[in-house]
Amino acid sequence: MDPNAPPDQNLPFDPQPQFEQNPQFALNPQFDPNGPFYAYPSPGGQMPTPFQPDMPEQLQMPMQTQMQGQLPSQEQVLGNMRQSQGPDGQSQSFPTSPCGALVSSDAPSSPDDGSVALTIIHETLYHYAARVEQAHHLAYLKPLDQPCQRLESFALDIEPEPSHCTTETDVYGNARSIFEMYAPHDALRVSATSRVIVRPRFEGITPEATQPWEEVAHALRYVAGGSFRPEVEFTFASPYVAILAPLRDYARASFTAGRPVAEAAIDLMQRVHGDFTYASCSTDVSTPMIDAFTQRRGVCQDFAHVMLGCLRAVGQAARYVSGYLMSQPPPGQARLIGADASHAWVAVHCPGLGRQDDWLDLDPTNGMVPAASHAMLAWGRDYGDVTPLRGVIRGGGGHDLTVRVTVAPDHERIEPTPDQSSQALQTQHQQDTP
Repeated sequence: MDPNAPPDQNLPFDPQPQFEQNPQFALNPQFDPNGPFYAYPSPGGQMPTPFQPDMPEQLQMPMQTQMQGQLPSQEQVLGNMRQSQGPDGQSQSFPTSPCGALVSSDAPSSPDDGSVALTIIHETLYHYAARVEQAHHLAYLKPLDQPCQRLESFALDIEPEPSHCTTETDVYGNARSIFEMYAPHDALRVSATSRVIVRPRFEGITPEATQPWEEVAHALRYVAGGSFRPEVEFTFASPYVAILAPLRDYARASFTAGRPVAEAAIDLMQRVHGDFTYASCSTDVSTPMIDAFTQRRGVCQDFAHVMLGCLRAVGQAARYVSGYLMSQPPPGQARLIGADASHAWVAVHCPGLGRQDDWLDLDPTNGMVPAASHAMLAWGRDYGDVTPLRGVIRGGGGHDLTVRVTVAPDHERIEPTPDQSSQALQTQHQQDTP
């Protein structure tokens, strides 16, 4: 790679990247689909639009993997999960705290600056056909605490009570909970209750004032001896997001010569929103991103992955954001408990945006810049980094799965979901809401 080449050259346009040959793509074992502790993720992170408040969440591949022989010991699993790679390639550990403890702050309960106070309840329930003898689980259910989003309280309730549980911070600053069960059980209930105050964080931005996209891509290229830039990590391919020539070609219709990076990214978001059809049951978590791109159909996880691939294919830093979107019930009706779902969108790094961190969130599923109705849960390279709940079990056989998510403002009354809505939330691996 020539460090003196013009900015528009030497971008990562390999149409068939060899991931295993890229040292920057080294995976932590718990995120490696071929690693010893990988299990298929549980319900995916999809979300209804404000116009479809009562459609059920996408239920993707089962959380369990049937394992033969001896399970890894508790020490092996915890030791493996608590190690991450630092910027210098050296392993580093992160502080831990008891799992399930109530976290609260002294933040004001009545925001008066255009912010929205939201209560979020995310409940997952498994009923197993046969008794589970041993289980190890990893959860990303605690919302981010950021200047634009204040986490006022959080509680994680797990039944039956786990043998061991802890919450720690991962390499991206997300809270992840790790819990193990060594007593036989035939059901699992995980309920996360959060209260956040979300500010309308992108008001007053000027996309046309951001740097030309070519200059941004040039600055993100590797230069021997150059200073470390944390956003560079989000320019590379990841397990669910390949960097492919068709994605580059699609993106270049928005990323024209000299165009400001935020302006180009917003245009790309609008094109993805307009060119792709939101279709429940059209994909699941195992569907390759390029298939969703080719058929121009998918759910919000696919919209996010496609846009990530396009942005990275033109040298931009882009990350996956998991969270929630507050939907609106029909006029005159109360919000139903469990009628919402989780959501996914992207964030692209836009130097010159006028914000402290220069990250711009974009929701291609709804064709909008997220406002106070979007609550952030976690971010990473793709869905695999921030799966809400996953794990490995010994035993269990088949299972029934129920997921209920409620996102409601403080002032609104909430009513229990009718029985028929509960039935609609039963496991259907390719069911989802936008």
